[in-house]
Amino acid sequence: MNRNLLITAGVVLVLALFVYWWVYGPFFSSKRSPEALMQTALTGATAEERELAAVELGDYAVPADDSGNRPAQAAKAVECLVQVMRESTDPVTKSAAIEGLRRARHWDSTPALFEAMMDESSLIRGRAARAAETIIGASYDFNPEGPLEEREAKIKYMRGDYERMNARRQEMAAGGASAPGGSN
Repeated sequence: MNRNLLITAGVVLVLALFVYWWVYGPFFSSKRSPEALMQTALTGATAEERELAAVELGDYAVPADDSGNRPAQAAKAVECLVQVMRESTDPVTKSAAIEGLRRARHWDSTPALFEAMMDESSLIRGRAARAAETIIGASYDFNPEGPLEEREAKIKYMRGDYERMNARRQEMAAGGASAPGGSN
């Protein structure tokens, strides 16, 4: 009886080791999912842990090639970056999320960046403006430390440009032509 128990325990141990190797070994990436990274960016125990999760999330969001093709994981990462940017209370984590969106050049995240341009932190406002300018492809000389009225006027102007370009993108997409601004 003891011998059978020992053999069974040995087989279970070998199977457990094989499963561990399979999951964390060469067949699968050790990268965490965008959802897991978002959760860490929002609730991580330390500021460094939250920032690193947001940076890694940004790495997921960048298209793999110049054509703008965005794999499903990258599209999910962009959604998660927008959520981190909106919900994080840590300016460094928010800033890392904004940088990820800038690097991804994700057109549809631009309205969320306009929202961030009204953040209480001038650091966040400035980073969001640079990201929006990069995505739109124009410089607007947004002053993150300027008076509220001036900032609101500049955001309104940028939003108008974005909406006109977005309408043009949709027209071009409907006609089958290549739209400006990269991928969605």
